[in-house]
Amino acid sequence: MNKMFWLFAAAGIALPLRADVALKADFERSSGYLSSKGGTVRVVAEKDAHGGRKVLLFKAGDKVTTLSSGTMMSSQYASPRVKLSFFARGKGKINAGLSDGIYLGKGKYKYTPYGAKEDVVLTDQWQKIEFTRDFAGTAPVGVYVRIRLSAGGSSQIDDLLMETVSKEGVSVKAGTPDGILRLGDPLPPCRFDVTPQGTALTRLVILPDRSFTAAPPEKTVQPGLYRVTAAAEGATAETRFSVLPQEQYDAVAKAAAKIKFGNPVRVLFLGDSIYDFNRGRNAADKVIYFLERNNPGKVSFRNAAVAGDYITRIEDRLNGKGRDVKKYAGLFGKPYDLIFIAVGSNDNRTLRSDGYAKPLVPFGEQTAAMVRVIRFLKAKNPGARIVLISPSAAHEAFQEKRAAAAEKRNQNFVKFGVPELTRQGIAAQKQAAAAEKAEYLDLYQEMCKAARPEFFARNDVIHLDEPGFSFLAQKILEYLADNPKEK
Repeated sequence: MNKMFWLFAAAGIALPLRADVALKADFERSSGYLSSKGGTVRVVAEKDAHGGRKVLLFKAGDKVTTLSSGTMMSSQYASPRVKLSFFARGKGKINAGLSDGIYLGKGKYKYTPYGAKEDVVLTDQWQKIEFTRDFAGTAPVGVYVRIRLSAGGSSQIDDLLMETVSKEGVSVKAGTPDGILRLGDPLPPCRFDVTPQGTALTRLVILPDRSFTAAPPEKTVQPGLYRVTAAAEGATAETRFSVLPQEQYDAVAKAAAKIKFGNPVRVLFLGDSIYDFNRGRNAADKVIYFLERNNPGKVSFRNAAVAGDYITRIEDRLNGKGRDVKKYAGLFGKPYDLIFIAVGSNDNRTLRSDGYAKPLVPFGEQTAAMVRVIRFLKAKNPGARIVLISPSAAHEAFQEKRAAAAEKRNQNFVKFGVPELTRQGIAAQKQAAAAEKAEYLDLYQEMCKAARPEFFARNDVIHLDEPGFSFLAQKILEYLADNPKEK
């Protein structure tokens, strides 16, 4: 074991306390992720609801019955401290709790329930009920709501909140930047700063298969994401290393080595959740990592991708209208030299009620809006290189399985990446690129051929995980290498 692997120091300034909300439910629309086996769960209207006009009605069967959630916090840091709170009234006894799922390796999981030491007796008055569990020393693949109600009991529940919390004044900060490694490389030494000095830290390495260890391996033994983590009193931080198979790493490094900037380059990404989610390790971040490594001190980067975006929403926001305008705040303080526009997954999404044949944004409007966006960017960034990137492929087999299940339940369903619609959407984007003399990187067909289930996030049809991010990054870097334009 590398003795320098764990290096800790006291930080001089405490970071502000931050609580990450995993689930917030006021039940004004639906019961959300909550369900029960052996009991009944439904949303009902109440004039004196704790907040709003509706509550969740939870009734137990003839035995103690559990109300539980789907998987929460699957992407949170390791060793979280989780707090569950809600308001309840009714009859019987209620017990607030949580459970976690731990991956043991070799396809095995362990699920453990945790509950309050004492039940709360329900009355006709609203009571606030809380439960906190510190999962220090573990790396849950999920944390779940677990509320138990005594046999025959009936409870109204409102304003449920599940969040990660930490002790005020305690902070942990990663002192080592994220990195990309070749399979077989050793994990670098990692530094974490903790405040106050001397606060005990829990240390873990989460391996690509989601198993974890306190003793880091001497070298990487499987491709994927390695997360080096530290936690103290609920405060957490991590450094992440994306490990690529040797052949892919060498191909990416070779392409990146060809991309040399004589002058400083400011890069902008406009996109959807493919480039917004998993910041720090997604495809945009991997591209910038290699550009910076081969052009030290010359690359600055703004990722302005916004989950859910499509081209007309981007156009509205550029013009100061519509949703999430603040996410473009200060976007054009200085002109950019290289601009990527990567949308299409949402533009071409389609509904079962439309026979999966009608895109969200009509193809003609996709072309027209893209033309207007390109012209807007040219006006704000004279001389900038603008590259449009095609939408990525979907996990078609998994999507068809989910669509069939929705149809069996007679529920609506949204499909992403339908091949025919995606190809027509790409044609619409290419038309705009040609009209405005912008560049176009079409990686869709290559991704369709290369994509494996591991490309995608767990239980997801469109969002990506490490192999998918690495594929996109490789194609973008290879494109830049093969189409050099000196700034």
